[in-house]
Amino acid sequence: MSFLSFRSVILCVAFVSLLACQEMGWREYSRAGLEACARGDYGEAEKLLSAAVDEAEHFGPEDTRLVRVLVNLAGFYRTMGRHAEAEPLYDRALAMSEESLGLEHPTVAMVLENYAVSLRKTDREVEADEMEVRAKAIRAAN
Repeated sequence: MSFLSFRSVILCVAFVSLLACQEMGWREYSRAGLEACARGDYGEAEKLLSAAVDEAEHFGPEDTRLVRVLVNLAGFYRTMGRHAEAEPLYDRALAMSEESLGLEHPTVAMVLENYAVSLRKTDREVEADEMEVRAKAIRAAN
């Protein structure tokens, strides 16, 4: 194979890969991001989880798909020790889930539980305890 045809093949593969990435939806980005994280490819994981958030933004603020991907990205940041980046995502996911689902919904409990873990990592025990107590009450009521 000549250099020119090899280069053409590489460019064609890159173009097809770009098109495939553009057609991935929020679920595929999220799944792929979590898989990348599990195999230790943290740069790719962050890129894919951020893309999942970008895609889910199109569904509107009352859609729980956005809550799920916000929690996934926040959890990634928490795992990486990037708590300052995780906290606003948890705040947003909590506010959105409370607004769209109500204060006693199991999704609210899930966000509270994840948020509490992050707060504990930054030695904010009182806030974490409050969130955990609230999450347990929601779980008990459902």
